[in-house]
Amino acid sequence: MRTIDLGYTGESFSGKIIEWKSLGLSSDWLEFIEKTAPGSRPHDIQIKAIEDCGLLHSRRNLVVSGPTNSGKSLLGYMALLSGLKQGRRTLLLEPLRALAQEKYDELIGLLPRFADNSGHVPGVCITTGDYRLAGETMMAAPPESGEIVIATPERVEAIMRIPDYDPWIRSFGSVCVDEAHLIGDQRRGPCLEGVITRFLCGEAPPRFVLLSATLGNCDLVKDWLTPCDIAHSVVRSPLLKQQLLVLEKDEKADDAVIELLERIFIEPEVSVLIFVYRTTDAEHLSEWISRKMKPRFGKDIAAAYHSKMAAQKKNSVKADYENGELLCLVSTTALGAGVNLPATHVIIRDLTFGRDGALSIPEIIQMSGRAGRGKKAGLSSIILKPFDNWKEELAEELKSPLLPALQSSLRLDGKPRKNKSFFSRELQNNQVAKLILGQLVLRDDQEVADIKSFFNNSLGGKDVADQVEQSLQWLCNGQRLLAWEDDHCVGATALGKAVSLSSIPLDVGAGFGSIIKDIIYCDEDDKILGKWTPLDTLIVLELMDPREKGMRRFSKKLAEQVDAWIESHRVKPVLFVEWIRGTTEGSKAEEIVGSLGIQLKTNKTRSEQARQLAYSAVMRAIVIFQLGEGMLLPDVAKRWGVKGLEGVQERWRDHLLWQISGLGEILDIRCFYYFLREECDASDKRVNCVKDCFKKMRHGVYDLLGLLRFCSPLGPVFRALESAKVGVGVRTKEKLEFAGISSFADINKMPIEELISIGVRSDIATKLKAYVRRRSL
Repeated sequence: MRTIDLGYTGESFSGKIIEWKSLGLSSDWLEFIEKTAPGSRPHDIQIKAIEDCGLLHSRRNLVVSGPTNSGKSLLGYMALLSGLKQGRRTLLLEPLRALAQEKYDELIGLLPRFADNSGHVPGVCITTGDYRLAGETMMAAPPESGEIVIATPERVEAIMRIPDYDPWIRSFGSVCVDEAHLIGDQRRGPCLEGVITRFLCGEAPPRFVLLSATLGNCDLVKDWLTPCDIAHSVVRSPLLKQQLLVLEKDEKADDAVIELLERIFIEPEVSVLIFVYRTTDAEHLSEWISRKMKPRFGKDIAAAYHSKMAAQKKNSVKADYENGELLCLVSTTALGAGVNLPATHVIIRDLTFGRDGALSIPEIIQMSGRAGRGKKAGLSSIILKPFDNWKEELAEELKSPLLPALQSSLRLDGKPRKNKSFFSRELQNNQVAKLILGQLVLRDDQEVADIKSFFNNSLGGKDVADQVEQSLQWLCNGQRLLAWEDDHCVGATALGKAVSLSSIPLDVGAGFGSIIKDIIYCDEDDKILGKWTPLDTLIVLELMDPREKGMRRFSKKLAEQVDAWIESHRVKPVLFVEWIRGTTEGSKAEEIVGSLGIQLKTNKTRSEQARQLAYSAVMRAIVIFQLGEGMLLPDVAKRWGVKGLEGVQERWRDHLLWQISGLGEILDIRCFYYFLREECDASDKRVNCVKDCFKKMRHGVYDLLGLLRFCSPLGPVFRALESAKVGVGVRTKEKLEFAGISSFADINKMPIEELISIGVRSDIATKLKAYVRRRSL
């Protein structure tokens, strides 16, 4: 193993060291800063933002660009609090739900320190995929003491599509965008850019404060947000030292990690974050580190931390790490995105991430920047393996990193970004189409020029506006019918409105609408819709949006297992029975795939590729269905020969719950009845029959939501509790699961005191025990 010293990132502060009061801050601000960051002095970026750019009194937009640990988070909080003085709400946009939750927890603790003279404390609320604001809150004026809303861009975009919530959107006086470099990210950027553009198109746009540690040239964004100032600094405190560890062919990365840790743990008061590619690697490496280090420490000192872990377990691991019980966390990139955990050392074990290619320089910088705590300098060790996409030129790139200029992710320049797979034009048009449909939902009968005007106000400007006609064609395509266009105007169809308001992917909504119409057209007796089951809904979703498509490859054995399960199970999904089941010659899966608008590859016969795709989707639907029914995860994994299910069901379940809710809304629109009368010449009797079928299908959707909401061995228990209106929720389920409880019998054996000891509230524990006692009589 060869070590290349990369030196220190950024620069040391060379100016005059000053106190906070030297910035002319009021006593309220000085008190808030002292309670938030006791004993601190202003960093370089904070001086520039407050003194040079007027963070607390100017209404000009501001971009804050500085290294990690340079004080940007405090600036963001100050921007939000100063915005409350305008009598309007303030909004903090976080890219991930985990980050939003972290900021919410921090602000809940900080805001009481910012009470006004009458003792009023500003309100704070969170709205993400996990938390929804009540409708009446969105219709209400800001509270007198002000309110900070924390949200993901995706959640705000969904709210913006509902015209009734326009007053709530207009109530924001300032918006703080964390991790602002993600505007240029091809996955997350379009939504964030769309949200900011919508704000900018309002009558009284809010003030924007953008924060990032990995911004390159900001000229484009400065012009976009004019009037706008830039506060830029390369000063970092504490300093961060980086080194590149180059492995030879016969050296193993895990051995290098252990060697590093042996040296690191010689120092007192250290904590380490290790970044790896796979969740399974995080589990295995953390176990190995604990085993290797146990003779020295006498306990397990490492744990895995990743998105596939149950929420309760993640919170427990995080708490143990923060209080020093754990010295090392092995994580996937979820932490690298900015979740703020203290660390003195960072080790990046994996630079090449499977099909995603190699990490980019900004991503490496972001992960490395997690190192450094308090006044203790940080050390980031980056391991370069012989087969990595990056070679030794990485050393020069990291010594003098050239961060990419911040530009729109919606622009179709046709050039792939270095070390990243490039989104196809079809998908990028889909992103523009999604924003167009959101605009059409707000107001019918718009002219194409109106839509172009909106995109001219985006960061991409004219380059994106020029894509409008092509994206409208995509929306109006006969396969999708999400929008309509005549010689003068464009608008959203009833299906398009339902898809947009439910926030499900356009392909999924359009595909579901298409298959329903095809079934109505082909099946005059409506027997197919009458036989529709919740499993059919899951099969459609797994075909359209297979979140876990790498779970298990298709094989003859898999097909035989699926056939046997369907044959023996009481639930007979009609899509499988009528179309998918059979050999290559007998299966009609290609018809289902075609009806959904799924594009097949050309390296196999279409019929066989469609059959394999469909069988794999049915297998995944059965797996999540069985988990929802309460089967033990190891039993399901063993039966179907799948790996890596631990924790996956939580993320997978949440994704499906969101999409299933959207499909339920699609079943409640009238366009299908119009189609029946105009295209199928249906009688009133048949229209009423289809209405009854849709009613039954919607009930199936509600049943499926209930099944997957408590997707665990405790699912049947909590569905029974919900039916009995006992008032016990998902958080309690997670606490019980974490304690190894999986049945009514387990709960019945536990005294109330033991339930309380695992974190169950005393009133809920009493209700739970009372219900279980009645049930056991």
